[in-house]
Amino acid sequence: MVTVFTGLYKKCRCLWILFFALLVSQQAIAQKNLTYYIEQAKTFNPITKDNKNQSKINLLETERLRAAMTKPQLVFNAGYTLAPILNFDNNKPRIDFNSQGSNNYIGLDLSSTNGGNYQAMFALTLPLWATEKFNPIAEQLLVGNKITENNIELANHDIEKNVADQYITCLTDLKLIDFSVSFLQLIDEQRSIIRKLAEAALAKQSDLTLLNIEYQKQNINLTSYRNNYRRDFLDLNVLCGINDTTIQIIEPIDRALPYSTVLSDTSFIQNSKFTEKYRLDSINALAAQNVFELKYKPQINGYINTGLNGNYIPDIEKRIGWSAGIGMTVYLFDGHQKDINRNKTALLVQTAATYKETFLIQNTIRKKRIVNEIKSLQERQTSLDAQIQEYNKLIATYKSELVRGQISVLNLVTVLKDLTTLQQDFITIQTQQQLLLNTYNYWKW
Repeated sequence: MVTVFTGLYKKCRCLWILFFALLVSQQAIAQKNLTYYIEQAKTFNPITKDNKNQSKINLLETERLRAAMTKPQLVFNAGYTLAPILNFDNNKPRIDFNSQGSNNYIGLDLSSTNGGNYQAMFALTLPLWATEKFNPIAEQLLVGNKITENNIELANHDIEKNVADQYITCLTDLKLIDFSVSFLQLIDEQRSIIRKLAEAALAKQSDLTLLNIEYQKQNINLTSYRNNYRRDFLDLNVLCGINDTTIQIIEPIDRALPYSTVLSDTSFIQNSKFTEKYRLDSINALAAQNVFELKYKPQINGYINTGLNGNYIPDIEKRIGWSAGIGMTVYLFDGHQKDINRNKTALLVQTAATYKETFLIQNTIRKKRIVNEIKSLQERQTSLDAQIQEYNKLIATYKSELVRGQISVLNLVTVLKDLTTLQQDFITIQTQQQLLLNTYNYWKW
């Protein structure tokens, strides 16, 4: 890529880096690349951390439900029921705390209380055929985990684009600074020549004044570009969560766009991580339906109880024993809720498919539009490149003619202003191309 004053570019960039470091931070500059900032942003992003924690939570919830639904549950129940009565038998009122019978009393009905109750029981409950019932729940949790992982990938992909956009903006500022520094050096060289000619009465003092004015204007522009870089660089740090206000010079990036490959690319239609979201939504809806239908399967549990259960203190030691049994629950009718929920699930799957199809159509058009814009910018850049080369030749000619007094400084300044505009347009187009390419890569994912 041809840039203005190519012979001075590297030298001026080094001078600018040194000057800017002394001006802003007074510290040594350590260049960092785009990969560094993207990784910093991914590490800093709270959404990514939240999704990673949610993924771990889903795995723990799977293990908890597995234990709750498929493992035996052993519990210990203990209790004491006191049901005292006021006994009036034999016309002698007395309080019986655990009555075994009375014909005339005040208190709870003895048939329902047996006078009292002492209980200390171990109960073992074992779900039968539980693995078959747990599998649909485990599948739903697994799909939820895949959705979370996909959200992490989407979040990281957004980070890559946003950080790259900001990084490109910073690089644009650096390019403008480099150009401004080289431009100032060129004007300063001409000022030195005109000053000597003016001292020898071979040039006008007004010519020197004109160059001084142009130098001051470009110096103001340089200050503005530096301030822009400082602002944009700190915004980059904010985006990446880097707690540092030291201004550093970032490394350039070079991304070439193979137009023929891009225009013939159809891989996005068959495979895209954007459309993975809709696929997982469909699977999740079906998994939720399977979990919902679990309640229509027979629920069978076996149990064993052992321990103390009695209501009369004198022979309480004989009331130790055990019991076992089996229980079953079956839904017979609930107002056709199963069919209603199946229809709802079918609509959710259909909606996800519609969103996927719409996205693919829109994205195909979007990518073609971006490529066309890049091609148009490439044509403009080629034209500007040719003009800049011609202006560079003209400036070289004007410099030699100026020394010989064949043209005025005004001619040179006019050409320099035109070249400044062209170079700024050239840098702007480069930036637009990189931003569009970054956008294309984002949607091609």
